[in-house]
Amino acid sequence: MNNFAAVIYKSAIFSKNGIWTMIGLFSALILGISIAYENWIYIGAMLVPLVIYCCIEKPFIFPFGAYVLLIPFDSILSVTGSGAGTTVTKLLGIMTIAVLSLKGICEHKFTKPGSVIIWLLLLISYGLLSGLWAIEPELALNLFPTAVGLLLLYFIVSLYQIEKNEFEMLKWCTLSGGFLASLYATYKYFQNNLYAFSERASMIAGERAEDPNYFAYTLIIPISVCIHMMLKQNRVFSRILLGIALSVMIFSVIITGSRGGFIGVLLVMFAYVLLSKKRMNLIFIGIAILIVLLQFTPEFFIERLRDAVETKGIGRTHILYVGWKASEKYWLVGAGLNNFIKAFTEFAAYDPNFQDFDRGAHNLYLGTFLELGIIGITLLMLTLIKHYRLFNVRSASDSGDAIMLKAAFWGILATSFFLDPMFRKSFWLLWMMFLMHKNSLNTPDVS
Repeated sequence: MNNFAAVIYKSAIFSKNGIWTMIGLFSALILGISIAYENWIYIGAMLVPLVIYCCIEKPFIFPFGAYVLLIPFDSILSVTGSGAGTTVTKLLGIMTIAVLSLKGICEHKFTKPGSVIIWLLLLISYGLLSGLWAIEPELALNLFPTAVGLLLLYFIVSLYQIEKNEFEMLKWCTLSGGFLASLYATYKYFQNNLYAFSERASMIAGERAEDPNYFAYTLIIPISVCIHMMLKQNRVFSRILLGIALSVMIFSVIITGSRGGFIGVLLVMFAYVLLSKKRMNLIFIGIAILIVLLQFTPEFFIERLRDAVETKGIGRTHILYVGWKASEKYWLVGAGLNNFIKAFTEFAAYDPNFQDFDRGAHNLYLGTFLELGIIGITLLMLTLIKHYRLFNVRSASDSGDAIMLKAAFWGILATSFFLDPMFRKSFWLLWMMFLMHKNSLNTPDVS
């Protein structure tokens, strides 16, 4: 009897089948307790062994895969149930840092930091340091937890030696998150659950809602991934399914009314046409999707495109003019991180066509220049260039992934002319994907 018990114990501990057996027995036990006591909360405990197993064996399914998948839902996933406070993605990010740090140290999976990481580190460090001379230092300090958290997540994920199959899994998580979020936003749109008494769709749940422009921004990377996946497929049925997913995501961008997001999508598709060898396929797919979407494009989106010139981008030129005037004072070291509004208000009256005070940058490059000066904008440009140059030397086998990330790069940069996404998770995800792709190929850094 003792020998039999020993065999069972060893098989349970040292084999994967045994691990799943233990998970099954634990789940059955918890289910039995839940039924006996009529307390269904216990069923949540059934997920604990699975979560632990994924953290140990499959961290790019959970927690990091779940983090990536939920990025488009970030604004409505508040743990407290309110519109502010800690989000589920933030908790998953913290868990990712802890899990990958332990695995990286224990399994020796950390790679040597490359020069590209150093530039981003310098940019964020300088931004946080600018709190010392900021117009209102408290505003800079408010971003400290977010900035440090994103930087640490980027640092850990980028140094972790990821395998090719794990990077493939990450792409599917990215695509799935964008598609599911688009389905949800489209459903809300047809239910007339719209953003702030407008005609625009967004990520909305109760009183919680994301700015439509930023929601469209989160779909740029999933759209690029979807095009890449579609071109990889040999089966017609698989291509059709991915084509439908692509159409849903592009339509979701359209119904947000985000002109910057739509330009970003066009840049993604244009980059594919320029870089891919399957140009004719892409042109055919693009025309087919365009014909279909034109049948459903709402009138308000056409009006927003038509009115863009007449309204001067709803005050964008006003922001640009005042920002330029303010830069005459703050061009060297900047007004301080997160202090664009303060610098803008200081110089708003200088605009002959004055509109109002307290305007945000609505532009990554203008915002960075005014807040961090010539030093900060130079560090940002170097960071972008260094990431892009990671694809200077690549084998033919990875050209698909390279085009996917390059297209997303241009889409993100174009949309950033209309938004300031410096501390948005989707902005940082792209740079993490650049480094993870490099690590999956085990190629040398490009200095």
